[in-house]
Amino acid sequence: VNPYVEVVQHETRLDSTNALKLFEPYDLVVDGTDNFATRYLVNDACVLLGKPSVWGSIFRFDGQASVFWAGAPAGGPCYRCLYPEPPPPGLVPSCAEGGVLGVLCGVVGSVLATEAIKIITGVGTSLVGRLLLYDALDLTTREVRVAKDPQCVVCGDHPTVSRLIDYEEFCGMTPDGQPDPGGQGADDTISRATIDVHQLKAMMDRGEDFMLVDVREPYEAEIVSIPGAVLVPKGWIMEGSALGQLPRDKQVVLHCRSGSRSADALAVLHEAGFDDAVHVGGGVLAWVREIEPHKPTY
Repeated sequence: VNPYVEVVQHETRLDSTNALKLFEPYDLVVDGTDNFATRYLVNDACVLLGKPSVWGSIFRFDGQASVFWAGAPAGGPCYRCLYPEPPPPGLVPSCAEGGVLGVLCGVVGSVLATEAIKIITGVGTSLVGRLLLYDALDLTTREVRVAKDPQCVVCGDHPTVSRLIDYEEFCGMTPDGQPDPGGQGADDTISRATIDVHQLKAMMDRGEDFMLVDVREPYEAEIVSIPGAVLVPKGWIMEGSALGQLPRDKQVVLHCRSGSRSADALAVLHEAGFDDAVHVGGGVLAWVREIEPHKPTY
């Protein structure tokens, strides 16, 4: 690390109430976050402050990088010009859920550091208006031109966003950063059909007859699992192919990593007539935290 670099820690959660104040003293912002609510928050704050946002994203074996700077000397796009709306809640898994090749962090991180240095020193040509796509499996890169959107609600010709909003609500997230299965607030039926890990453990201890279904992907179950769970990936339930594997004569209890995917699957089961099906709020993360803390987590 450069011995002349001063690192100032801000030990607080970034949100709409403090982002402008935190960003204001700095020349640029480097965004390496992995949730959409924070990405839109960072983008809008940078646009309102006229600061460049050096952005990067990784998922599995792919990486992306760009510089969003609506106030660039020659003009430039912002993150919303590329992605005007967030994807539906739960559609895109997080790095923890979907997995990521660890060395990608170094590759994309180095690109972001390079872009930051170029902007600060004024050398080279930055990634403003260009999206860099990196494929680690083929070891190839390609570029996509990103134009400023005149209709952009933040940096367009007639912007309508003039202050920071509630980005968790905008992206359909719950306050703890997990996808909200109801989009604008959890459906009452799902809420009533949610049990916690202590209730699940009590059901096991009493020897109740139920089927515990893990709706995660196989590689996730290999990391850690709840005893007795049967693996039936969420995708199989959502498309209907797994419904015939589930019993009608006993209660079905669903769980996933944190509770969001199991809530989605639970809604499908209720529609299919599994009226007494429930899911475990907090998922396997809560199980490890509250019941079996010696087990690994991810």
